[in-house]
Amino acid sequence: SQRRRMSVVVRDTATGAVRLLCKGADSIMMKLLKPGQQAAVEATEQIMEDHSNEGLRCLVVAQKMLEPQAYLTWSTAYRKALSDISELEKKGDDLPNQIDRLCDELELELEMLGSTAIEDKLQDGVPEILADLRSAGIKVWMLTGDKVGTAKNIATACNILPTAADTLEVTT
Repeated sequence: SQRRRMSVVVRDTATGAVRLLCKGADSIMMKLLKPGQQAAVEATEQIMEDHSNEGLRCLVVAQKMLEPQAYLTWSTAYRKALSDISELEKKGDDLPNQIDRLCDELELELEMLGSTAIEDKLQDGVPEILADLRSAGIKVWMLTGDKVGTAKNIATACNILPTAADTLEVTT
């Protein structure tokens, strides 16, 4: 979750081709794309903006073809790092580690495939409980890393954000 993305490497059994598939937050994934995909990036960003305005959670999906021998070399180093107790402890403590470094090394120069959008349903009773807290005079704040449209829709669904409310949007 700290890396805000996840990858899997698959091999096509018919052709032997090796492919990395990666999904993650657009704020991270867009930085990992290879150059020359501006039209696809702009179209996907517009679609994700539309989806987030509908309250949907979006992820970017990308791929990279890997040379089988280069993947084998990487995989050997990755397995070695995974079997190193000190590297696992560093990873567990969110310290710089060889495991994350190797993942970062592989997840570069990606080709955008598109995006996904899913509805993230609230748990039963959340809107009512938050409304009760507010009516009891308890201040309720919402801090999120979501897109503005998604955050506003969730806040409205939770009865945190009345439709006529003023909002403060801060970007970093």
